[in-house]
This record gives sequence, structure tokens and C-alpha cells, in this order.
Amino acid sequence: MRTITVREANQHFSRYIAAVDLGEELIITKRGREVARLVPARPPVASAAAMASALAQSRSELDALLAQLPKVSVGGPYARDDFYD
Repeated sequence: MRTITVREANQHFSRYIAAVDLGEELIITKRGREVARLVPARPPVASAAAMASALAQSRSELDALLAQLPKVSVGGPYARDDFYD
């Protein structure tokens, strides 16, 4: 958590809003005393790399679970006419 003064916040407001939008939290001080906190309104958006990593991990966990299921043999191959007697 970064600390900035009221003057800094006023002079570079858009820069600090961009930082907060990326998930950073800021403490604003006036004469050395904390007067406000800037925090994100929503959780930060995950990066594409983090999302791809989470997807790959989920897929490997799903594959491991599917491998534990019993194998079911249905015979086959079937022709379309086999289903219409």
C-alpha cells in the first residue's frame, strides 16, 4: 500500500486512479495524518497469462478425475439403421 500526500493526489489524480484500477491501494495523507484511502471498487482483473494458467490447471485436474471413472463399453460401431427396428 503506497502513501501519497493530498497535493500529490491532486496533481496526478488520473495516474493514481489508473493505479487503483489495476488493483493498487493508496493512502492519502494531509500533514502526515491519514485522511483517506483509495481502493478498487471491484477485484482486479486477472491477466490473460494468469487466466490461461488457471485454465490449464483446471483442465489437468478434470482429466485426472475423468481417468478415475470406470470405462464403459457400448459395443459398436453402430450404423444409423441399427436404431430403427
